[in-house]
Amino acid sequence: MDLVPRGVDVKKIMSTRMILEIAQEIEPLDVILDKYDVSVEELAVIQNDAQFISALSEMRQFWHSDLNTLERIRLKASVMTEDFLEVLADIANDPAQPAPARLQAITLASKLGGAGDKSDNGSAQNITINIEV
Repeated sequence: MDLVPRGVDVKKIMSTRMILEIAQEIEPLDVILDKYDVSVEELAVIQNDAQFISALSEMRQFWHSDLNTLERIRLKASVMTEDFLEVLADIANDPAQPAPARLQAITLASKLGGAGDKSDNGSAQNITINIEV
C-alpha cells in the first residue's frame, strides 16, 4: 500500500529550497506554494511525513539561529527592497512629482539595478538627465 497517493510528486513537494522558504516565513504560504507549483492538497499529503517534518524543523532551527542573523537581515531587506521597486517606478513616471523626486527615484532604481556608480572598481560614470519643467 502506498503512503502517498498516485499523482503526487514527492520530489517536488520535498524541494529543499521550498522547505527553506516555508521555514523563513518571509512570504505567505500560498505565494510559496504557487512559486513551486504545489497545491494545498499536495502539501497536506506530505505535512505528516516524518522526513518533511524533520527537514522543516531543521530549516527553522537554522533560519532562526543566532549565527544566521546577518543573513536573515540581508534577505528580508532584499525582499523589502524588491517590493518597493514599483513605488520607485511610480514616482519616476509621475509627471506630477517634482523633478528632484523623480530624478532621485531614477537614480536609486539605477543603483539598485547595478547601473549606478561602482565605487569598488575605481571608475566613475556620470549620467546627465535634462528634464524640462
